[in-house]
Amino acid sequence: MVLVNLIAVLLNMSGVEIAARRDVSENRELRGIGLVNIVVGAFGGTASFMQGGGTIIATRLGVHRAGLVAGHPAVLLVACFLAAQIVAVVPTFVAAGLLMFIGLSMLED
Repeated sequence: MVLVNLIAVLLNMSGVEIAARRDVSENRELRGIGLVNIVVGAFGGTASFMQGGGTIIATRLGVHRAGLVAGHPAVLLVACFLAAQIVAVVPTFVAAGLLMFIGLSMLED
């Protein structure tokens, strides 16, 4: 399991490097991910690693590190309470179009 997660982390970091056109510090990322996994594992959570898609979208939107660190947990917290209402309001074609746009823009790179 550790090797599978390590390979997934390295592949995600490589994808982010290509899409963002800048270098990612593997040492810093692996240390941070390791610490997070230790804390989450102590509470029975699953292993986690860099989210390639989310990082690429944030880079394209021009979000800086501080904004991403503060904004991502805030959006997740709101989604915990309002996810059902948001999904009920957003039409299916809007969600599908957004996913297609993101996927095609990643394929373009």
